[in-house]
Amino acid sequence: MRQTVLTVGAVAGLLCIVVTLAALLFGLRPLVFMSGSMSPTIGTGALAISHQVPARDLERGQIVSVPTPAGARVTHRIHAVERVPGAAILRLKGDANKVVDAAPYRVTHADVVLFHLPWVGYAVGWLTSPAGMALLGAYAAFLLSVLLRGPAGGGPWPDERRSDERRPAGGHRRRGRTPWRRRAGRSGAVVPLLVVAAVSGLVLQHRSASTLASWTDAPSVTGTTQQAYTVPSPPNTTCTVVPGTTSLRGVDLTWPRVTAVPLTYDVTVSGVTTTPPTAPTVDSSLDPNTLSVRYDPSAVAADAMVTVTAVARPTGVASWTAPPTTWKFLTGHNQSSQPVCQEIDPPVLTVTAPTSTSTTVSAMQTAVSTACTKKRITCGTVSDASGGVVVQFRLQKDAQCWQDTTTSYTGDCTSWQPSIAAGTAWFNTASSNNLADRAYPSAGAYTLTVRATDSWGNVSTIVRSFTLTAG
Repeated sequence: MRQTVLTVGAVAGLLCIVVTLAALLFGLRPLVFMSGSMSPTIGTGALAISHQVPARDLERGQIVSVPTPAGARVTHRIHAVERVPGAAILRLKGDANKVVDAAPYRVTHADVVLFHLPWVGYAVGWLTSPAGMALLGAYAAFLLSVLLRGPAGGGPWPDERRSDERRPAGGHRRRGRTPWRRRAGRSGAVVPLLVVAAVSGLVLQHRSASTLASWTDAPSVTGTTQQAYTVPSPPNTTCTVVPGTTSLRGVDLTWPRVTAVPLTYDVTVSGVTTTPPTAPTVDSSLDPNTLSVRYDPSAVAADAMVTVTAVARPTGVASWTAPPTTWKFLTGHNQSSQPVCQEIDPPVLTVTAPTSTSTTVSAMQTAVSTACTKKRITCGTVSDASGGVVVQFRLQKDAQCWQDTTTSYTGDCTSWQPSIAAGTAWFNTASSNNLADRAYPSAGAYTLTVRATDSWGNVSTIVRSFTLTAG
């Protein structure tokens, strides 16, 4: 019986070592299935072996295990895969589910299931529990006691007694040390094996993971009324300068109070140190809601741009937020000057030429030269209450863009070309290169983008696309 116990322990230890080495050398991960949405392919309690695969090699139909945002793991079949630079976006679906998982998974790699063993996961799960680890420890202690204690009564091992009682040809019993060497050899071989097996078991337990094959079927809802709610952003239409002193200036930002759902506003201020130095708060009990921003004019730069941002959310809920609202104002010219509230209206921008209609090359050259005079490329008008408007344009033909100081199109579509403003009119420069016949030289697809930016950062943009044919 002792021989059997030792043999079973040695075989189990050897298997544990082999599995652990395979996991370490080949990147294998054991997965214990805790639920059954992959049934009948893989049922609850199965033990699967997976191998890590980079995102570029993932394919539709593979069963993969990926981490969830909550830190658990889910193992489902790839329903769809989208390649993105350096990663893949997976849509997963359990074989027993009627719908795909609610959220996609963005991964740089995933564990692909190679094969599985039904029901084995139950045993692995129990053995890695506190009770299972205690049983394994007791079994290891029993094995060691068998090795060190010998048979009952303290006599030699059975095979030793047989060896010891063999007589040579002369009839004398020869006692030698060979049996004890066998005993020592057996002990020396099995004990290290048990130690390595124990270490391997701990490594294997560390690498193994429990995985959910979670159910994602959508339940039907009847007899109820569902109503969506969008958290409203405060409008930035009201900014009032508050008369102050040479040591305290500021503005009040106000908007109508929201009564449907109690709201809290998270406020940040940049460009100035507020007084007190903590971020100002919104008193939601007032109607209108009021956000008071105060600063010491002696401690800030003159004509500094101050940006105030407020984000609304339901009181007590941090993640359900509205789009941020931004206000801007300028500090005064000096300590005796009041701040200036932002002008929030974007510039009024028009494009006189080219028009958005499709035409021939020669007709477009003539139309633009006539409308803009001096054969310019593009022109229009702009007006704004704050003044200081800058107009820029970008003219693209197919996949290339016009360069203001050259006679051709290139691949640089990141820069904007400047314009010249004359009162409310704007137009591009009229050098020998910037002529309509050079800007519209041949048939193709063109896109003109014009933007106007005022001194407060308000922007107006116009995009016109047209196609020129030969002629």
